[in-house]
This record gives sequence, structure tokens and C-alpha cells, in this order.
Amino acid sequence: MKKILIGVYFTINVYCIYVTSSTLLTGQNFSIDKLENGAKTAITIGGTYSLDGDGTFFGDCLIATMFALQHINNDSKILDNYHLNLTWGNTKCNPGIGMKVLFQHLSTEPKKLMILGSSCSPVTEPMAQTSREFDLVQVSYISSSPALSNRNIYPYFFRARSSESERILPTFEIFKRFNWTRISIISETSKNLYTLSLNIPCMIKDKVDLEKLSIKSLNIPCMIKDKVDLEKLSIKLTNQIIATANRTGLNIVVSAGFDTNEDPGQALQSIKAYHLGLVRPKYVWVGPGWFTTRYWWRNPEGGEVVVGKSRCNDTIMDSMAEGYFSTDPLAKSQSPDPTISGMTTSEWIEAYDNFRNSESYSKYKGGIKFATFTYDATWAVAVALNNSIPRLAEMNKTLQDFQYNDKVFLNIFKNEMAKVSFLGVSGPLAFTNTGDRLGITVIKRIQNLEEITVALYYDQGTRVIWNNSIQFKWGTPGDKVPIDFPEIRPEKEAVPLFLYVFMVILTSAGIILALSLLVFNYYYRENRIMKLTSPNINNAIIFGSIFCYLSVIFLGMDSETLGIHYRSFMTTACWIQVWLLLLGFMLGFSALFAKTWRLYVIFTNKTGKSKIIKDKQLYAFIAIIVTIGIAILVAQAAIDPIYLEERNLSAIPYKNGDLIVIPVSMNCLTRNSVIWQVIMLGPNGILLAYGLLLAWRTRNISITAANDSKYIGFAIYNVTIFSGTAVLVGFAVSQQAIRFGMIASFIILSTTGSIALIFVPKILQIKYNIVADANSNAGEMITFGNETLEEKINRLQSVVEEKDKNIKKLETELSKLSVDKCELQNKPVEQALILNSILNGSICSSDDQAIKNITIGASFPISGADTTWGDCLMAARFALDQIKDQNLLSGYRLNMEWGNTKCDAGTGMKVLFDLIHNPPQKLMILGSACSPVTEPMAQTSREFKLLQISYISSSPALNNRETYPYFFRARASESKRILPSFEIFKRFNWTKIAIITETINLYTLVANEVVKVANETKTEIVTSTSFDSEEDPRKAIAKIKESQVRIIYAGFYPKPGRRVLCR
Repeated sequence: MKKILIGVYFTINVYCIYVTSSTLLTGQNFSIDKLENGAKTAITIGGTYSLDGDGTFFGDCLIATMFALQHINNDSKILDNYHLNLTWGNTKCNPGIGMKVLFQHLSTEPKKLMILGSSCSPVTEPMAQTSREFDLVQVSYISSSPALSNRNIYPYFFRARSSESERILPTFEIFKRFNWTRISIISETSKNLYTLSLNIPCMIKDKVDLEKLSIKSLNIPCMIKDKVDLEKLSIKLTNQIIATANRTGLNIVVSAGFDTNEDPGQALQSIKAYHLGLVRPKYVWVGPGWFTTRYWWRNPEGGEVVVGKSRCNDTIMDSMAEGYFSTDPLAKSQSPDPTISGMTTSEWIEAYDNFRNSESYSKYKGGIKFATFTYDATWAVAVALNNSIPRLAEMNKTLQDFQYNDKVFLNIFKNEMAKVSFLGVSGPLAFTNTGDRLGITVIKRIQNLEEITVALYYDQGTRVIWNNSIQFKWGTPGDKVPIDFPEIRPEKEAVPLFLYVFMVILTSAGIILALSLLVFNYYYRENRIMKLTSPNINNAIIFGSIFCYLSVIFLGMDSETLGIHYRSFMTTACWIQVWLLLLGFMLGFSALFAKTWRLYVIFTNKTGKSKIIKDKQLYAFIAIIVTIGIAILVAQAAIDPIYLEERNLSAIPYKNGDLIVIPVSMNCLTRNSVIWQVIMLGPNGILLAYGLLLAWRTRNISITAANDSKYIGFAIYNVTIFSGTAVLVGFAVSQQAIRFGMIASFIILSTTGSIALIFVPKILQIKYNIVADANSNAGEMITFGNETLEEKINRLQSVVEEKDKNIKKLETELSKLSVDKCELQNKPVEQALILNSILNGSICSSDDQAIKNITIGASFPISGADTTWGDCLMAARFALDQIKDQNLLSGYRLNMEWGNTKCDAGTGMKVLFDLIHNPPQKLMILGSACSPVTEPMAQTSREFKLLQISYISSSPALNNRETYPYFFRARASESKRILPSFEIFKRFNWTKIAIITETINLYTLVANEVVKVANETKTEIVTSTSFDSEEDPRKAIAKIKESQVRIIYAGFYPKPGRRVLCR
């Protein structure tokens, strides 16, 4: 089976595909100043770089900035009379450390006109939100998260390297080039890549299932179904790939994700892969091209790559990497013209190589692939500042007059940055209205272990230029382009002709037997023996058996063989087969039991008066039973008619997996098949039980010719075994030939066995004259033997219901608390008690009775983002008063300084900045309420070794002790409400649910936990959907409605929640 796999920014650890990582010395905060700048005025920008930490080694970004500053400050055409300085810090690719670096930039002189950085998107995102609150323009050199394109959240952000989403269209040009229309997706769910901004429903209005494409359980088509979200940070890019696929007609076959630190085997197995299963030439990998080392797939430390129990040497890894396609922004200009530096690209490369190898900078080397982007980003900052000078002069301002939160400087800087356009070392540089770069994407392929450029994709004009001189080596016979998916050949499964003919012959033999018995019954109808067996009623038994035989013919009919319109004919055949079988069974056995009932009535008559039961009375009994069967069939036709369902069976691979035959089984079903089976089998079961009772009660009648009790017992046993087995086969066996063969055999055997048990003894009696002549004394024939009294069956049932004893409640209320509607007023008290215990254990007692003031910092969302949580602030103040009144902190007065976060991460970080840098020193941080604010705050407070306690933040992400080691909270995690929710489902016997969540990190994580609990509790998630916080949730709601599920698990904030409920 061949598939095309697209890897979405995965740190390749996929069954022996591995990415190198290395570390460097820990950076500090540095400043680059020109010692002798003459009359020039110094201006400063703040820079952030990831020199080590989290597998990053981007020191060349710092070197490239220094190189650019050298050229800028020596160029009289740019920033004349100004000297551009840089103050920088090492973020270590960690958001908390990155925020600490930004705080240091903002809290120390000189003022930073702009922020340059950072490299890692998880660091850049909270930094850009915070710099927004200080009205600072921020330019990143290589951060590529699609989330940063959101102008509502990052209005002053620009970047010199294209968004990762910009490589999606070039990737689809690869698919278009080779006529690949079906792909798979596997992505790393790493925190180093992307934050969740939009979810799949926002992109294609549907989700992609983690479809299990195994040869044994392949359903075609199985392309798009509901999906459980991957982890939060790589979904955005996957969403955009899916959106592009939807526009271009591609089918997304599989979407799978794996955590950075986990074995990716489970994700690979979901796309039918194990160890070296996804290898060329059958499989083609298309992924990112930003990896900085040449042989990134090999173990950088030498030796084998080990993933779980799988081991791969360099030879295996080389074979895996061969043929790998990649797309990445063009890093070096293809133009022969001089760049903004005054040098051509080749001249710049030579000069930069000398610069980076100098003694001052060689220790920072790493990630040279990103040097050109950083160099151009630094120039973009300089050009924007330079072009701002005349506009500022019109307002009697200069660059050195810059202050934070000055809208005049912000608007000028932002507008000038948006206009920047020049030929950089990395190619033409310009920005879109979302701050993204317009540039060129290079499409490469690894061939003979060398990375070669096969095409260039231009964002402006959306055109692609292929290098047609390259001969692609696929490793297939004749070097043909691999197919993207096996040829799928559905084949309608029909009953083999030989089997059908064989069963028709057996059925015909059965019908001939029945007709022979019918002739025999008619011929000997005046015979004394046959008269005792009620020959007219025997005819009904025979006709019932003929109906059952005929049902076998319709059961195995194949309309395609007969050349008749398929669906209408087969549906009709389904109806006829069901009617014949049910009515034949009820007709035959009702007739058999009717004549047994007459025998029972006559010979158990103890009144002394003769009792005559005529045939017409028996006909009435038979008619009632048959009418019940007809009523059931008519009701089914009216309420739940039979329809024809095509069911795909297990796939059968051919031609080394390039051809897959899908047998399609045709099944006669109703919407409530089980219910109708019970309704139909119920009366028949009662009929059989009644017949068995009659047979038992007539077992002692001595007239052999009349008494069929023993044979009736055998017939009932015979029918019960075969019928029960046939029902099980109908439900359990899916292959049509086997199912038909078994069910037809059971019908033929049970029908033949039943009529044989009833008529063969009569034939033998007539043949051998077992009964006395017709001239014998009739009275002798009808005398009883030793008659036994009917055993009395007394069923006594005594149900004694014990009254529930009243259990006295032993719980005593210790205190009655008055709880505010906010339900939070007591929580700050608890937090104060924690603080009290810490202080009492760490501060020595003193004779000095003077009250000492201590302060905590706090953050509350008392406005903004639809928040009305002012009670949290009032509760904290109320707690402080009670702490003071009760003298809980002996010798200390606990004060609180607070700020309004407005439930916005950037505003929250500014509040934290003020709390940390303004005296007095804060012992702890209390807050915040909104989880998207609390998360970056807790990461940053960690870097200042501050305990942080939130009163109501409930994001499950905050449980991560590695990321939030000093964080506590007084309200349980949102994930703690999942098990109680499932208790609701359990209480009301709900086993199918839908999930709808707002696409924010909090509820995405909750949805993932819900899925885990659902799997453990065997609760079926029929559909899972989400909606963007600012968008109309109509399509998400419509998806739930379409799924027909009635129980909905929801996760959202109040404002989006109102829109959902209204919809």
C-alpha cells in the first residue's frame, strides 16, 4: 500500500528518524555599545536569542545581528547622526526565561525603541503580547508559528521569516506535480512549535479522524470523520493543511500526533506503519526543511538511533531520509544584484563567514541557516527607524525622545515597518497586512543523501518554477512516480453460483418431498390411520414447509447474475424471503399443534360426554396464528421497512499492496433489526413452548397413530437448535457466501427433519400394518392404558420486601458558613493561612513589638473580555481584614498591591512587570483568574523564584510541575470536573456523547482528557467539534445536530457560551 505522508514540524523521532540537538553556554544580558561614536546619538533596541536550552542552538542569529549592526552603523545613508545599539539576553527557548529577559529590557535604561526577537515561537508569543501593552513594535527573525499572524492579539508584530503556514501551498504544489491526491499527516505535539489559535472546524468545518488504516479493518471510503484533537501546540498548522486540502480536492487519509517525549509508534501504527514499514519507494515523506545540520536524521552522538525496542544504524537512517521532500523559506537571495548591505549574496556569505569565525563570536556559532533572516530583520528595524525620523521631525520629536506607551511613536514605527521593502540577503523582504513576510519558498529533495533544490515557490503571484533538469530517482520499477494510494477495487460479494445451485437443488428436493407427502396424505386420506392424524391439517403443515423451502431460493438470489435492477430487486427478494420464512414457520407449527390440541381435549375429557373438535375450529386457530404473523410483517413494513445496506468487509491486498479489493456485502436490515427479531421470534417461541406442553400432556395416549407427542418433541428440539444457530450466524457472520450456506442449510435441515418426524412414522404404520384392521373394535382402539393423574404444578411465589431502615445521620455541622455567590470569599483566607505557616516557620521571633509591613502582589480581571470577577478582589480584601483582626500574622501586617489584567495575557504580564519591579518587594503572587493570563505569569514568576497562588484558574496545563514548579491554586483543575460529568452519564445511562469546546488551550486540554475517560468508561464520542472564540459557532452546532447525538459535553467561557446556546 502506498501513501504520501506529510510531516508537520516534527522533531523527527519517528521510528528511527531523529533530530540533532545540542546545547551551549548559558547566556546573560549583554549590551553592545560603540565606545567612540563622536557626535552620534545612541539609540537602543532590545534583542532576545536562544543560545541554548530545549534542544536549540541559534547563536548565529546573535552573530548575524552584530554583523548587521556593524554595517548599519558604518553606513552614512542609514540612521545618520544615530548609533544603533543592542541590549540582548538569552531566552534558552523557554517562555518564562524569555519574559524575564523582556522585563529586564523594559525595567532598565536606556529605553528600547523596538524588540528584536525571539527565535522560538513559544517564547515570542507571550513576549509579543506583553510588548503590545508597552506599545512596542516587535520584529522576530525566525519565529514561524501561524498563531503570530493574528492581528487582534499581535497588532505590532512583524517577522522576517515566513509563517510556517506559508510552506503549505508549496507543499501542495509537490502533490500537484506528481498527481498525488491523498495524503497522511503526522505531527509532533511539541510545545516548541505552535500555540493553538484555530481548530480544525474553523479550517474545513470538520475534523480528521485518527483513522485505523489496517489491512484487516480498512473501510473505503474512510477519508474524513470526527477526530479527537491532538495536543494544543501543533494543531494550527495541521488545520491549515487540512483547509488547503479541502480547497484543492485532496483527501486527508490520516492525521496522527505524538508527544515530543513519547514513542511515536502508536501514531505510526495508526497509519499502518511499524518500525521500517514506511520506507521508499512505497512511501514518500514531505516535511520541514529548517533542520540546521546536514545529516539531521542520524544520531549526532554517533551510533544507532534507538526508539523503544527499535534500533537503526546510519544505513537504515539514510534509507529513510532518501527521497525526503522539504519546503522552507528561501534563506539566500537568488538575485545577482547587491543586497541592502551593498554586497551580493556570495560576497555577503564570504564576509559573514570571516566575521563568525573571529575570536569574539565563534563561541556562539550554531544555526547558520537562520543568519540571513536575522541579518535582514535587523536591517528592517534600522530602515523603519530611519524612515520614522522625518515624520517625527514634523512633530518636533526625535528618536531619543522615545517613551513606552507613546502612541505617536507606536503609530509611526508600525506604519514605517509595514512599508519596509528591500532586497535582503535572504531575498526580497516585504510584509503583509498581518506582519508576515512575503518571500520565496524553496522546495528541496534529498537524493543520493544530498539536498537538492527542485523548485521555487513565489508568494507574490503564487507561482512555482520547477527545475526540469533534475531527474527524480524513485527506486520503483522504471523509476515511475509512486502512487499515492493503492488502487481500491470494490467488488460486490455474491453467493457463488455453485453454492447457490447446490442449495436450490437441495431446496427443490425438499419441495418435491413435501409435494410427495402431500400426494401421500391425499391418497390415504380415507385410511383409518391417516384419519386419526387429521389429513386436512397435515396439508397446512406441508404448505408451511414448502414456504420455508422457497425462502432459501430468495435468500441467495444475486440480481447482478440475473441482470435485473440491483437494489429494487434485492429489496424485493429480502421482503419475500422474510415473509415466506416467518409465515411458513407459523403455518406449519400452528397446524401441528392444533391437531395435537384436539387430541389433548378429546382424551382428557372427564365429563363422560363426547367432545367433538371439528377441523374448522382448528383452521380458526391456525388462522389466528398466521394473522399474528401477517400483522407483525405489515407493521414492520409500515414502521421500519427493510432496506438494503452495503457493508465493506476486510480488505484483501494484491500486487504487493498496490491493489486492494474491498468485498462489499449486501445485507437486508431495518433500523431496529434486533427489536424486530425479538418481536418475530417471541410469538414463535411461545408457540413452540405451547406445543411442547401439549406434547407432554398427551404423551400417555396409547393410540400410536394419533399420538405424535414424541415426534413433536424431537421436531421442537430440532427447530430450536437450528433456528437459534441461524439467528446467531445472521448477526455474527459478515461474508455473504458463508452466511447464506449456513442459514440455508439450517432451514433445509430443520424443515426436512420436522416433516420427516411427522410423516415418516405414518408411512411406516400404513406399510407394516402396525395398527389393527379397520374391522377391529373401535372401542378397543380408543381405550386408555393405565392413566396417570396429571401432576399438579403449584408455583408459589412469596416476595417479602424488607422495609428500608431509617439510618440516623451522625454528621454534625461544625460551622455554618455564609457563602457568597462568587463562592470564592473563603479561598483567599486559605491562602493567607498558607502564607502564615510559611512565615511562622521561617522568620525568627523578636522582642521588637513594632508591626512590620509585608506585601503580596495580586492580579484580578475586574473588566475586559466579558469578565465580572470583581468579587474576587473584594473577597481578597475581606480576607486581609480578617487576617488583621484575628492577628494571624503576629507582628506583621499583610498588604496587597494589585492590578487589573482584563483577562488578557499581555495586560497581565504588564501587571506582573509592575508588581515585580516596583517596591515594596512582593513575597508571593496571588492570581490570576483567567488561565491564559495565569500560565505565562506563573512561568515568569518562576524565574524570579516567586510562589504564585491562583484563586480560580483551572487550566489542566497548570498541573505540569516541570513548567510551573512554584504554582498552587485554591480551585480545582478543570479536568477534575470530567469524572463527575461521567457520573451524570452513568446515572442516566447515557453512552453516546458529543463534545463542543471553545478553541482555547484550557478547553482543548479538557477535551483531550474527556476522550481518555470516555475510552476507559466505554462511552462513545460520536462527534467532537470546536469553534473559534470570536466566530459564529453555527457550523459546529450543525455538526452536532447532524450526528443525532443528544448529550453534549461543553467547554467555553460565558460570552462564547451564550452564542453557542443561542445557536
